[in-house]
Parts: sequence; C-alpha cells; structure tokens
Amino acid sequence: MIDRKKFVEQIAPALIGNKSNVTQFLDATGDAGLQVARDAFVDSFSKAALKNDVIDPKAANKWLDKNKGGVSLIPGLEAELRGSVDNVQALIKDRKSTRLNSSHSSVSRMPSSA
Repeated sequence: MIDRKKFVEQIAPALIGNKSNVTQFLDATGDAGLQVARDAFVDSFSKAALKNDVIDPKAANKWLDKNKGGVSLIPGLEAELRGSVDNVQALIKDRKSTRLNSSHSSVSRMPSSA
C-alpha cells in the first residue's frame, strides 16, 4: 500500500498525464482501477481549482478543459465536477446580484422629533 502523499505527488500526475495513460491504466486494471483513476483526477482538480477551500471557477474550468480527454473516461466525473463549478458560479452571481440590489435600496429615515 502506498501512502496518500506519494500517490498525490507522484503517481496521480503520471496516471492522469494524458488520455493514453488513463486508457492503458483502465485497460490493465478494469473496474478496480476506476476508483483509483477517479481519486487521481479529483485530487488533481482539488489542487488546481480550490483556493482557500472554495472552488475558483476560472481555475476549475481551465483544469476541466485541459483534462477533458482523461476525465471523459471516468463515468460521471465530468458532470460531477462541472456541476460543482456551475453551483459556485451561480452562488457568486447571486451574491453579486444581492449586493448590487442592496446597495441601491432607498434609505428610510426616522421622522424628526422637532
């Protein structure tokens, strides 16, 4: 059994380096290798796309575009990762919209007591 640090730093990058590597790995390992490959992609995605434990949509989309070939070999992974990015983008858009709307609200004043 290899330790997690070695997997993340050495094995995962080699495994997901290109679509051919992923294909060869999955051909050799079958269904048992799917989870290992999935973990490798998720670890790489997390390292590239998370900033302060929050998904950075720009970095995430860049990573997804770069790794599209290999990710497409793992059933459901692209949809899961894109869904997460879309959710963050929607939250950011909603937050900006709410902030803009609140900054333009009218100010109520208490009547003067004079």
